[in-house]
Amino acid sequence: MLPSSPPPVIPPQMPGNHMPDGDRRSSNPSARGTSENVSSHHSTASFGKKSTQYGDIDDDVATSQAETRTRSTAKRRSKAGGGQSKGGAGPPRTKEKKKSNKKWWKRSVREKRVICFVLSEIILSTLVAVSLVVQQEQIMQLYEKDAENQLELLDVTYSIKLNQMGFGFRGNSLNSYLDDLLEANATVQQDLEGDTYRNVFNVLENEIRSREIEYSLLVNATGHIVASGNDERQQLVGSTRYGEFFDPGNLVTHVLGKSHIIGYQVKSSAILPKSEVARESPPIWRERRFDYLPGAPYHWADVDFDCIVRFTLTSVHGDSGDFLGIIISGDVLNGKIPVAYNVVNYLDRQAGFAGVFVKDTDDDWQFSSLYRRVFLDDLTDEDAEADITTWSPASNAFLDKAFSKGRGSLAETRTGNFLLAATPVPTGLTQDNATAAIVPLADSQIEAVAVRGIDTAALDFFSHVMLITIISTVAIVVLDFLVLVASFRWLVKPLEKIAYAHKHKQKLNPKDMQVLNMAPLWTFILTAVSIPSVVLMILVLFWTRDALDAAMSSTAEGVVGVSAITFPIKIDQMSFGFAGDATQAAVHEVLRSPNDPDAIAAAEAIMTSEITKRQIEFAMIVDMDGKVVVSPNADRRNETFDPHGIVTATASSRQRQLWTERLTYAEFMAEDPPIWRERVSSTTPLSALSPNDTQATSIVRYTTTLVDADDDGHFDGVLVSGDIVNGKTSIVERNLNIHGNGYEAVYLRDSDGSWVLCTSILQYSDGDSRVVDVPFNDEALLSEAMDAGEAVSKFGELRGDAYVFAALPLAYAISVTEDNERLEVDREVIVVVVYGFPTTDGDVIKEDAMWFSISMILVQLFTSIAGIWIAFEPVRKVLKVMKEYGFFGNQEIELSFWRLMCGPLLDFCKSAKDYVRQRGSVMPETDDVDADEARDGATPMVKKE
Repeated sequence: MLPSSPPPVIPPQMPGNHMPDGDRRSSNPSARGTSENVSSHHSTASFGKKSTQYGDIDDDVATSQAETRTRSTAKRRSKAGGGQSKGGAGPPRTKEKKKSNKKWWKRSVREKRVICFVLSEIILSTLVAVSLVVQQEQIMQLYEKDAENQLELLDVTYSIKLNQMGFGFRGNSLNSYLDDLLEANATVQQDLEGDTYRNVFNVLENEIRSREIEYSLLVNATGHIVASGNDERQQLVGSTRYGEFFDPGNLVTHVLGKSHIIGYQVKSSAILPKSEVARESPPIWRERRFDYLPGAPYHWADVDFDCIVRFTLTSVHGDSGDFLGIIISGDVLNGKIPVAYNVVNYLDRQAGFAGVFVKDTDDDWQFSSLYRRVFLDDLTDEDAEADITTWSPASNAFLDKAFSKGRGSLAETRTGNFLLAATPVPTGLTQDNATAAIVPLADSQIEAVAVRGIDTAALDFFSHVMLITIISTVAIVVLDFLVLVASFRWLVKPLEKIAYAHKHKQKLNPKDMQVLNMAPLWTFILTAVSIPSVVLMILVLFWTRDALDAAMSSTAEGVVGVSAITFPIKIDQMSFGFAGDATQAAVHEVLRSPNDPDAIAAAEAIMTSEITKRQIEFAMIVDMDGKVVVSPNADRRNETFDPHGIVTATASSRQRQLWTERLTYAEFMAEDPPIWRERVSSTTPLSALSPNDTQATSIVRYTTTLVDADDDGHFDGVLVSGDIVNGKTSIVERNLNIHGNGYEAVYLRDSDGSWVLCTSILQYSDGDSRVVDVPFNDEALLSEAMDAGEAVSKFGELRGDAYVFAALPLAYAISVTEDNERLEVDREVIVVVVYGFPTTDGDVIKEDAMWFSISMILVQLFTSIAGIWIAFEPVRKVLKVMKEYGFFGNQEIELSFWRLMCGPLLDFCKSAKDYVRQRGSVMPETDDVDADEARDGATPMVKKE
């Protein structure tokens, strides 16, 4: 700023830059001396004021040069006198450091530029770091929620076989063969070649083979073993268990206490030592989904670990209701990987780890069922394994914590690349025929823990964003630093030279003023340098949004695969259950005597029981030609029942069939089945999508089972069961229990290409009430999934809320061989499952990312403008002084900073360059210019009035 006091009055210039004769310098020495005194006074005052106008630039230059001379003198003296004063006398001189108390506006341009640079880069780096850390933490919280929900899926896979055994052995408990043996005396029971024993043994042994389980036995009303499906293997080792009291985990004692309840059943787990399992002499089942999967080296037969055994116990009552005994099934989990494999496999977009651990007598946690999948893209060593069954990221301390928290609570941790969630395995359940109510079994928790681990390294799409952002930030900092150094060299230093010349009344060559011509270029450079940081913030915003969208799409496409587990549950249960019915005496009798009313009534009672307890629509007995023998719904005896050729395929292949097919409304009415509105929770509203309500085509799941009525190796008939999906919410309920919330629907593609909604549920958040029968509003996605043959996803809205929808075609048509090998059958795919993943959490993260980016953009804009303002502070002051001292004559030129920034500076500097070229010297001091130079056009430095 210029001082407020008025400057000395100077006679105005004449046109042509000539001054009046009276004002010309006198050649008389005395006069010249007087003039010089006046000029010296004016010059001192002017440059004193000018020094104030230049401000800290001149002061800093002068101070810097003075300090340089002082240091040079000190060095010379130090070399001459060894650091002492001249002559060697006196103490060494010490230089006291002065504390810098300069205020911001008193600091040099260099200092201001450095401070601005440091602050700008610190702010940029801090905001970027905070943004990345916060967003990564939010994404990890999404993973945590996924891990928690997927523990529910691990519970489902753990319980699948329990439920299958439960349904099958409940049917077996009604088999009159069991009544005959339990009511017989000890002699008949131990006659291993008698029909009474052999009939029961065949039932029990068939269950072991068909289900690949270890325990299938019958105990009497006091809990002592009467028969076992392992009797023949026990005889081979010379150790039968007939008459032995069998009470694993006190489960038999519990059922004996409920002997008055008909059809009472317990499904629970127990931990048995290896020696106890070995005494049963069971077959060695190394259960796994595919043969290429590695076997588990911790199989109970290979290592001395305690074993997790999943038991079902079902009471057996005679025709009069008397309690006769208990039929027991047991499956040893150790060494069987499907429980863990199914979770990882059907969530293959999230891969990772799943496992069940059991605590042994040494208080160490041992493997029971483990599986980890490594993405093939992450395998760099061609010898590395993609499927691992011998490794776990869970520590003993973590498993102890999970078990101590108890069922209903979760333990979570992050270790390495894994985010782990764990909880104790499911407790026991009880159920009876009368109420069908499922009640938890008290004191049935075993020391076993289920763990789900999401591999964040394999899924961490955000790591790429972080890496790119960090590299970009470093590049921007380096670029800013290089421009800072270059501006010191090519902009600030020449301007300081001009300031120094003015300070010390020196002449300047025209080339020294060429820096003004570079001002527009430096304006562009400094502006351009500020752009990358702003662009980076915008890119980070879009990268984050795209990454989150990709994550949510991947999550939706991954978790929709849960339906591949839940959809077949009931059809598998029917298949196993009817395999047990195939050994029923009444079924054998009706096939031997298809016209016997008593035999028909007995067999029909079994089929009716199956329909009622399973809530299914079809349960029929047909002969090998498909002619109906028993039909508990409409009277269809002697009709041919071969839907979609399934009976023919069963008879020709001699294998069980499990098919998913269409059922027209006419076929539905012909059967006239009961109307079931099956649901998992009593609080879920009843669906109105039954074909009885809509008259639409339905999804039906059929199973067939061959029956050898004469035990001669020749099949005499086929059991056919069928379950309609439409109007039953159990499938989508189970899926939403796993997902936590969202939208789930099952659609059927009808023969004319139209889509039929079979069942659906919309749940807004955990614990909220559910809305059923909600249609999906984008059938194009269903067609896309069907055409693609795999999961596809798309963002959309449902009832005003945002979701990412994933659609997955489901093909479930298999044939089961005698060795339980499951072969796919080429049938038309007609089912598509839709899952809607709420984007609420992702939207929160995206909103946070947006505000972070906006904050960083504003900070970068502010620091960029401040940097440009500071960088051009010398330009503004030099131009201002040039104008005040008449360098531009009488021209009226606006020298504002905004004019400097907006473009006219280019024209202004061009005119300045022309003046420089014409005059030959910039801002010459009047004291050093003689009359000849003045006549030749040199302009004295005279301040305008």
